[in-house]
Amino acid sequence: MISKFANETDRDAIAACLNPNTTMGRSGEGLGPAPSGIWTKPTFVVTDLVLVNDRLIYDWQTYAGRYDQKTIDKHVASIRFCESAVGNKDFANYTCRDLSAVRTSLIAQLDAESERRKSKSFIRHRASELRGFFTWLLKQKGYGRLPKDLADHLELPRAIHAIEASGVTRPYPTMDEAAKMLVGMPTKSILDRRARAIFALAFLGALRADTLISLRMKHIDVERQVIQQNASEMRTKNGKSLEIGWFPIAPAFSETVVGWKSEMTERRLRGNDALFPANTVLEGAWRHRPVSSEPIPVMRSKCAVNAAFARACAGGETQYTPHSAKHAIAAERDRRPLTQEGRKAWSENMGHESEQITTSHYGRLPPERRLELVRTSSGGLIGRSAITDSEKIAIVDAVLASMR
Repeated sequence: MISKFANETDRDAIAACLNPNTTMGRSGEGLGPAPSGIWTKPTFVVTDLVLVNDRLIYDWQTYAGRYDQKTIDKHVASIRFCESAVGNKDFANYTCRDLSAVRTSLIAQLDAESERRKSKSFIRHRASELRGFFTWLLKQKGYGRLPKDLADHLELPRAIHAIEASGVTRPYPTMDEAAKMLVGMPTKSILDRRARAIFALAFLGALRADTLISLRMKHIDVERQVIQQNASEMRTKNGKSLEIGWFPIAPAFSETVVGWKSEMTERRLRGNDALFPANTVLEGAWRHRPVSSEPIPVMRSKCAVNAAFARACAGGETQYTPHSAKHAIAAERDRRPLTQEGRKAWSENMGHESEQITTSHYGRLPPERRLELVRTSSGGLIGRSAITDSEKIAIVDAVLASMR
């Protein structure tokens, strides 16, 4: 049987019908009712859809454009949680009792069953995100009549602001342990060497996983031993730009990074090319690419960083995360006899605005190390309640004699 398309429009209509939700009844351009009830599943259930606050949330997203997209998504999730907690009510009609109900719903998640249970940190962040939203809301036209203390009703109990016992001691290696892990990583394939360089640079610059994977060749200055963290070209926390000096740790870390950049340079990577290209690039025929070719893009996912740490921890008792590198560097600061100025420089090189941030959030002592230090810091005075009077007199006499 021979068939023929009448015209290009009919042919395009046939191609469009590859979508199972499209019927041939719509192939013509004439007026008429649209067919319905055709879906990929026998039944199609539409959940309750409430749009009363959508335009306002869209306006907030426009205002929040200064934030990273992941941050915006988290804030929107918090706003949607707030909506559902009070029955999808119009924000213009919110009362202090509504916000108190939202707070109650947040606190209830601490005692929820396994999958729905949330941590104190999650609850604190969600409450903070909602306070920021309602502070913004009160400044919008038509919402000025809302109670001025609306956001205050999201304040959580003090117990929730206390640090969780399970979160106090996130595991991290000592620098000696990290160096042994680095030396033990395989180097046979180019993917092995990339993993090794990722692991080394995480400690050398105390970098976050997202920042680490978005580095380009030009961001590593081998001669000056500096990492140029440029927020306009990389994924950094809070859009922070910083010149990071390599931390003075075991030579194996810097040697690994220098070796990796040298290998990438030999393969004609330069300036804007990704420092850590994707697998498809590393395993492809790219050694002889022309100089005028487009820059090799950085990876969008940080999976390669997670994989590098998993490979470094293979066979070990503890599986460390990429963020453990920052904890290890912070703990190393406390182990060294640094001056006050030196401690400040160490913290700022980690990207922290103050030493308090480093001390409060990074490098906390594991319980066993804390107990060990307490036991050994007594100076041999265990079991002695005080110095006797005769001993005090002897000490004073010795001091006076030395001054003569």
